[in-house]
Amino acid sequence: MKEMYKLKYHLEPVFGWMNDPNGLVEKDGKYHIYYQYSYEPEGGLKYWKQFTTEDFLHYQDEGIALSPDHPHDQGGAYSGCCFNDHGLLRYFYTGNVKLPGDYDYINAGREHNVMIVDSQDGLVLDHKEVVLYNKDYPQNMSCHVRDPFVYKNDGMYYMVLGARTLDSHGCVILYSSKDLKKWDYMKTVDYHKPFGYMWECPNYLSFEKKKFLFCCPQGLESHNYDYEAIYQNGYFPLTTDLEKDCVLEDFIEFDHGFDIYAQQFFKDEKGRMIMAGWMGLPDIDYTNPTVEEGRQHAFTLFREITEHEGRLYQFPIEEYKSLREEKKEVQGTSLTMNTSCFECHITDLPQSFKLHLRGVNMNYEDGLLTIDMNKSGSGRGVKHIKIPKMNNMTLFSDTSSLELFINDGAYAFTTRIYNNSDTIEIISNKEIDMTAYQLKAIDLEPAK
Repeated sequence: MKEMYKLKYHLEPVFGWMNDPNGLVEKDGKYHIYYQYSYEPEGGLKYWKQFTTEDFLHYQDEGIALSPDHPHDQGGAYSGCCFNDHGLLRYFYTGNVKLPGDYDYINAGREHNVMIVDSQDGLVLDHKEVVLYNKDYPQNMSCHVRDPFVYKNDGMYYMVLGARTLDSHGCVILYSSKDLKKWDYMKTVDYHKPFGYMWECPNYLSFEKKKFLFCCPQGLESHNYDYEAIYQNGYFPLTTDLEKDCVLEDFIEFDHGFDIYAQQFFKDEKGRMIMAGWMGLPDIDYTNPTVEEGRQHAFTLFREITEHEGRLYQFPIEEYKSLREEKKEVQGTSLTMNTSCFECHITDLPQSFKLHLRGVNMNYEDGLLTIDMNKSGSGRGVKHIKIPKMNNMTLFSDTSSLELFINDGAYAFTTRIYNNSDTIEIISNKEIDMTAYQLKAIDLEPAK
């Protein structure tokens, strides 16, 4: 089978379905990258599968890391995190169980158990236990409580869980523990008004000057170019630590693209905050032709996250610079690349311009960036980002993906794109400065 859309420098399964990144952690110089996996390219029973790397350039497919083989995760090993407990890796994830019967599986008929499993080396995960059952959640919660994220502060452990109340309001619930085994409910954290019906995949991000609660709200209505995706991703800046008497400030969208969700964040041994996202979305009405090649979805680029003036910035990690090959520099209205795999830095942008590449039209005018995927989107249409002033843009183009980072990563846009050609031309209606690099592929050793 000819693989027209196989990505060159992004992680994706050889076959099957990929969704949420899980349990991202570095131990002794090796990064362990787990993710939701199904053998069927259109989804099915969820496992955790794994890649490892030491440099984000050379990867090993480690195969299945976690199977739904326990009475309390038999319906799927759902999303979770990893916490490095003095060298012992402790994994927390949602064990899904759907009971037989006539249920709505929202308010009844589903178990969402928080499971713990340990590993010495990140490769063999064993000793499964349940640490929280449905009965341990507040009585006003639906059966949709999932996606544990664990952190430590001032000698105590804390767990954040995404949740949906019985009256369909999104929130997170917070637990504390002294030993990572016995967890006590602390509080429910929500916005000052209803904000979607479910907050998935919460992450708590602590920087020196500011704290943030990241999540993926479901059920937000689009308004004035905000919340144009079916489900959102973004963050609430916090007035203080999450476990204290914090208040959630206004929600900020993190990535405005067609294909990004369920991002997970972790600190590596260099102290960098790194993020990976699922380059996909659930319940979409557009398509991915990769299904015809036996697989669906991928990871976004790994991105370093920084904080500046109360906002989160994101930009691909520096390791990707090692993929650079041929360099081109142009000051003018067009740049031609002989590959679909490249990065391009555009500087000194005018405050009104049009840009065209790979069948995609970008128009910036009056503080609004409009991105029209046209036929390259395989059903993806038009989206917008409100940007008061455009300074620069970096494009990362792969065989079937496009990631934009605007104003040094203050704004981002991630999408799959299905327009292939041996020659790619970036065309502007005004003179701009462009510096581009052809990018080579990462190395991925198949599972043994």
